[in-house]
Amino acid sequence: SDRRRTDTRARLVAATLEIIDRSGWPAVTLAAVAKACSVSTPATYKHFPDKSALFEAAQEEMSGRLGALSDAASQDDPVLSILGVGERLIAYSEEHPNLLEFAFFGPSSNNTSAVDAGAGARWELLAFVHREIGRLVESQPLPPWRSADEAGRDLFVSLWSFIQGYSKLVTSGTVRHRSAFLKAALRSVLSIATAQTSDEEAPSPAEGAQAAQAKGGDCADKK
Repeated sequence: SDRRRTDTRARLVAATLEIIDRSGWPAVTLAAVAKACSVSTPATYKHFPDKSALFEAAQEEMSGRLGALSDAASQDDPVLSILGVGERLIAYSEEHPNLLEFAFFGPSSNNTSAVDAGAGARWELLAFVHREIGRLVESQPLPPWRSADEAGRDLFVSLWSFIQGYSKLVTSGTVRHRSAFLKAALRSVLSIATAQTSDEEAPSPAEGAQAAQAKGGDCADKK
């Protein structure tokens, strides 16, 4: 039946994540997953044509789990939301280093690191991060020549790079996690949202004033 098929698929994904949690994602084989679920290896092909498809399903499940952590960190202030999810992700990495390694650097991890918000809409953690970044950018005054899209992309790349790198250092034992450092570092990263940088050369003071005046005129026209 369809329900039994769905249940078996969910069990296969859960078994995959259990193996990853215990031994790392390179240890996953279709035979090992089938054995953990008490099904034959050929039976797994009814649900996943290959290991890549299994990994992608496991990746989506991981995004849901991390998305639940993110939702628990949500606050009215987007800065506090981002600080909260950063703290929860690092805590998760200390408890389940192999799972976070898989989520961030596994064979399907490109799905959970899309720079553009629309590209990662189906991945809950990614959608949360993009949403909070969007709220933060909207709440900040930007230089006249810096677009909200550009500020959002720069902020996402900087934030994601720091979280991935810092979690790797913590789980490898290279550094000891300190909450105060994490919060200070994240606040520093978040300042990039209003940084006066652009792919184009920053305008001179006179050009900046003209751009600001023109922007003000556009706003008046819209009213």
